[in-house]
Amino acid sequence: MLIKCESKSTRAKGLSFHPKLPWVLVSLHNGVIQFWDYRIGSLLDTFEEHEGPVRGIDFHESQPIFVSGGDDYRVKVWNYKERKCLFTLLGHLDYIRTVEFHKEYPWILSCSDDQTMRLWNWQSRTCISVITGHNHYVMCSIFHPHQDIIASASMDQSVRIWDFTGLREKTVKGHSSHSSYSVSMSSSHTMPAHVDMFGANDVICKFVLEGHERGVNWVAFHPTLSLLASASDDRTIKLWRYNDNKAWEIDTLRGHFNNVSSVIFHSNKDWLLSNSEDRTIRIWDLTKRACIHTYRRDTDRFWTIVSHPTNSLFAAGHDSGMMIFKLEPERLPSDFCSSMNQLWYINDRFLYMYDVKSKNVHSILPMKSNNISSNMLCPSNFYVNPFSPNELCFLVYYKRDAFNGLNNSSSLNNGLSNGNALQFTYDIITINSLSQLINNSSGQNNSSSSSKCKSGLPGVTSVIFLSRNRLAALENGGQTISIISLDGDILKRWELPWIAQKLFMGSNQQQIIIQSDDFLYIYDISQRELISELVISNLQNHQVAVINNKIGPNFQQCLTFNTVCSETGESSTGVRAIEWSQDKSMIAILCKYNIIFTNSELQVIATYTENLTVKSGIWHETLPIFIYTTQGHIKYAIPGINESGIIQTISDNLYIKHYEDSRKELIALNRFGNVQIIERLNLNEALFKLSIINQESNKVLRYTKDGNLKGLSTLNYLTQHGYPEVAIQLVENPILKFYYAVQFGEIMQAYNIVKELQNLEIEKENSGSNSNFKGNGNHKTILPKLNSMTLETMWDCLGRSALSHGFINVAEKCLQVTKEFEKLILLYYVIGQREYMEKLSKISEKQKNWARKYHIALLMNDIPERINILKSFGQIPLAIALAHTYGYSQIKEELLSQYTEAYSVDGADAFEFLNVLKAGKSSDKACKESCKSFMTAPCIPILPAKKLTVEGLNWPRINISESSDHLKSSDYNDSYSKSTGGKMPSQIDISSVNGGTGFGSSSQPEWDDIDNIDVPNDIKLNEDNVFNVVGDQNLHGDKISDSNGLSKTSLGPSFQDRILCAPENIPATSSRYSIINLIVAGKYDDALTILLRKMGVKDCKPFKQIFKMIALSSTYSLPSFSEGPCINLPLISEGYKMFNESSPNGHISPIILFNESNLIELVKSGQKMVTSGKFQSALEVFQQAIIIAPLVLEHYTLYSQNVEQLVQLSELISQYCIGMRLELARIELLNNCQDQNQPEVAIRNLELISYFSCCKLQPLHTSLVLRRAMGIAWKHKNYITTASFAKRLLGIPNIEDAEKTQKILVACDQKATDEHNINFDPHRDIDHIIICSSSLTKINPKSQDFVKCPVCSSNHLSQFTGEVCPNCKTGEIGLRVIGIL
Repeated sequence: MLIKCESKSTRAKGLSFHPKLPWVLVSLHNGVIQFWDYRIGSLLDTFEEHEGPVRGIDFHESQPIFVSGGDDYRVKVWNYKERKCLFTLLGHLDYIRTVEFHKEYPWILSCSDDQTMRLWNWQSRTCISVITGHNHYVMCSIFHPHQDIIASASMDQSVRIWDFTGLREKTVKGHSSHSSYSVSMSSSHTMPAHVDMFGANDVICKFVLEGHERGVNWVAFHPTLSLLASASDDRTIKLWRYNDNKAWEIDTLRGHFNNVSSVIFHSNKDWLLSNSEDRTIRIWDLTKRACIHTYRRDTDRFWTIVSHPTNSLFAAGHDSGMMIFKLEPERLPSDFCSSMNQLWYINDRFLYMYDVKSKNVHSILPMKSNNISSNMLCPSNFYVNPFSPNELCFLVYYKRDAFNGLNNSSSLNNGLSNGNALQFTYDIITINSLSQLINNSSGQNNSSSSSKCKSGLPGVTSVIFLSRNRLAALENGGQTISIISLDGDILKRWELPWIAQKLFMGSNQQQIIIQSDDFLYIYDISQRELISELVISNLQNHQVAVINNKIGPNFQQCLTFNTVCSETGESSTGVRAIEWSQDKSMIAILCKYNIIFTNSELQVIATYTENLTVKSGIWHETLPIFIYTTQGHIKYAIPGINESGIIQTISDNLYIKHYEDSRKELIALNRFGNVQIIERLNLNEALFKLSIINQESNKVLRYTKDGNLKGLSTLNYLTQHGYPEVAIQLVENPILKFYYAVQFGEIMQAYNIVKELQNLEIEKENSGSNSNFKGNGNHKTILPKLNSMTLETMWDCLGRSALSHGFINVAEKCLQVTKEFEKLILLYYVIGQREYMEKLSKISEKQKNWARKYHIALLMNDIPERINILKSFGQIPLAIALAHTYGYSQIKEELLSQYTEAYSVDGADAFEFLNVLKAGKSSDKACKESCKSFMTAPCIPILPAKKLTVEGLNWPRINISESSDHLKSSDYNDSYSKSTGGKMPSQIDISSVNGGTGFGSSSQPEWDDIDNIDVPNDIKLNEDNVFNVVGDQNLHGDKISDSNGLSKTSLGPSFQDRILCAPENIPATSSRYSIINLIVAGKYDDALTILLRKMGVKDCKPFKQIFKMIALSSTYSLPSFSEGPCINLPLISEGYKMFNESSPNGHISPIILFNESNLIELVKSGQKMVTSGKFQSALEVFQQAIIIAPLVLEHYTLYSQNVEQLVQLSELISQYCIGMRLELARIELLNNCQDQNQPEVAIRNLELISYFSCCKLQPLHTSLVLRRAMGIAWKHKNYITTASFAKRLLGIPNIEDAEKTQKILVACDQKATDEHNINFDPHRDIDHIIICSSSLTKINPKSQDFVKCPVCSSNHLSQFTGEVCPNCKTGEIGLRVIGIL
């Protein structure tokens, strides 16, 4: 028995397969109806309107409905698409046992404990017949699949056969006994049912079958024969035959030891299946009338069994759920002979051959081996000898049926040498004359002369061809390997150091691949040694079940795939097949849900995981492409580049055997033994990706066009792999093509596109008709329509992109079209185009835009024009001041005279203003000369262009990578050096900039980040030890020698020295300076030294931005005259004076960016991110705060301020950092795993959320964490842990859903179990847990040594000593330091 999957729930009383889709309905004893997709193991829905157990369930043949009947006396019809009950049929007076749809008529048949059966018309929603006759509970009633008869079984110990021909003729229009009926949802096909009392004239009891000694539980019709089977509480199964005149018992099957619950016939074999309350399922051979197979469960009784209408699937319901199984593998033994281009396979104990060239199937010969004559063994595998191209030699591998003689499911786990072990052997078939066998239509006459069959050694676990005339076999339960000749002679034999399960062919005749449990070994036969090995258990993953959210928290259910047996007898987590590539360079290892690709030495190249079962796979003849099938698709994989995709969907399982590249044909077998040819297999997508990696640009475009690969995913794939020009060519919509061209820097192409669209829009406006523009239909929903607004947006986008790429000519055109004159003025100013600026000035004058005209005059240093603009606006005083400033005396006199005449009313003020100006007449010339340095002049362009055209010169471009990550500190100097022509800031000569006016070269600080701080030349770095007194008195009266040898007294200490002076009224034992003061004073090396010594900082990179922010926010610069340096002054805190007569050399405290209030605001911003679920962003904020807090704490300590709240805030920040890292690690764990229900994943998931709940967070966040922890613990059935979280949540005041939390607590107290044992004690670890911030695991202080981080005080196992703390990303773990307090 090959169990496909099982569900875990309460007792399953009814089952029904969907006839076409992979769905099954399960009705449970607790009143719930489950709707499963058994192919992927997903619970699609649940239906819960019945009150009490639901015993009957059935899918409709064609409509999206199903019917159910339960102990609430109700028959309900449901629509599973709308997920609701359509209507309820009332009439029964006791429990309803079974319900069934008729396959042709709109009828429902139900039977009940009220001793009646009822026929319902589900279209008119009426009862059309009540069938009476039984005098006890009616346990089962069924329709015949083709005839107008019903069979029923009752506890009155009888089986009855009923004829409803009269009812059909009365209620169904236009139907004879042999006519078919097309079911319609309309009620127009039915006649009003004027039913006589109990329908006595419509449904007639033809036969009463008596013979059982106790009540009959079930009855079943044979699908094709006039045969009936009944199951009874007398522990027997009776077979009945019937015809038009009579019915009689033909045999009784005995073997069950308790009540027989149900029985069914096999659809295409002479088998009968029954299940019983004796916890067994038995398979009976109808020809021998004997039990041939038994399957037993140790704890569960079986209640029902059903078969799939079309597939060879069965389902059985038991006390703890249901299971879906097959009786035999669907994969036919087959192999492809490459040398003769033939497919060979065995179907129904007959050998067939399919010729690829002629496309004909030939029956070759029957399998007459002694191994299968007794019906005890069946062919399992079939191999063609690849080492004998000129002679047809086959190996047929037999095994006993996987369920033969088994007493429990655990016996399926091995096939070795115990009493119930699987038995194996093989045959060697040699064909001498294939043509003679083909010409022989029967395949039986003279087959002995044309072929030869020789039985092999018994008890062989696995066997493969090793050469033309040798085999390699596993014997003695996999402990011995033997080299055997084709005649059966053992040539060599030796023991293996492990137990092997299966052999596979190697790359040559000296090597084989051996599977042993979860290992694969490449084994050298000649040397008898291992070459390489691979652990396959760690590479497999599969997500088993997806549970619908509608399931209540108190209802336990899941679907699991069986890990004991599979189609060919091996473990479902083991290897199904191994396929070598044509050049023997790669191996494809096919497992149930995984394909593992390795090289010839078993080194993993790629791993692919599927949600559906992997059925088969082959390699492409010439290319490294692997083609494989799952239950729903034909797919491809390119392991070399880790790419895969879907080729096409399939409706049935296919086992591919060969791919004919010349004709693009895929040859496959289905499970019924039919050869299917898939013509013109579309591999263009795979070839397209392969050509991109191989950089075959000529093939890329061809494959995209041949395969019609024009979607957005193809365009994105091309752009990601460096083929943007091909992506642009594939785009048909010009708007989309434009944006792609802009994105990839194809500015000229984008310019031509938007120019054509502009011309098209102009033509449309001139003609007054609709545009002829038609976009690509594939992108209508995401692209705007072509109109003036769209064009303006495109021009603006192109202008910005052109400017960033250095296309100043295109940028100018775009700014002209969009009329962005201010930006255009700036562009002309930068490139030195005075001619165009003058033209823009005239345009501004015509538009009467005086502000823009004045701006242009200001940039062009046109003083008379500025005076005229001010004069025209009546701003004569400003015009006079401007003329006076720049020495335009004549214009000033004219304006003065106009001013006195115009403002004679205010004569006193005017004459006072005139006297002031006249007093300065004598110094006009000197003023004019001195003011020349203030005149603004257009800058000298780096690349001047006399005339801008589209074909003109552009600015040189710098290629910038697409990633916008910040530069690493180690690469900062190099990147800056490259962008400035190989010079550092102190080396760049800027005397040629701004008309030759230089600003002097002040020394740069050692950190080139602090490029906006100009340190005066008289400040020198202190080379003494940083712990010396920085503000010593000898600095205040120091004698400095000038270059002439003269000595002069310094004017006093600079503000940097005064910042580093000791503050007044501080304890003598305190530090006399802080890190923040050192940063403001420019002593970055000293600040870093303190960080290293006092705080134990190992990685200074996180402090880089902090230093920069502190330095830039604590000083301001005053501009000086030309040729002079800027004056840098500190921003002084309140209570201090820069110029204090009483203490001119005293300490001054600068304003600092980071203080207690700012730090609290930073923490609040991080907490808001936590509330919104942005954990990564919150972690970055808290990691920044955790290194700012010690700086602020030390600064406050220097000034004797209260630091108690800061200490608490630092501890809170550290807790948030650990919490965020725990949650991010948990999310990463779930994203990287394929099966969240794996025990190790579930345990780690529970541990991380449990540790997260112990972090000391704000109450709101603690409640959110506890809610999430409750959900995760409940999902993984750790109810004790869930209860602890619920209690803690109820202890938080004003929480939401307190009532629901209390209900969960009560439910957990009832269950009181934990399915997973995790490293977390919910009672003792809440307040005393110690978490290692490096490994995110719990530390046991009694048995494990741990150390702390000196920066954030986080705990770490001692094995991480010396590493950088991942919590703060700065501190050295385990380093003992002085500390900042």
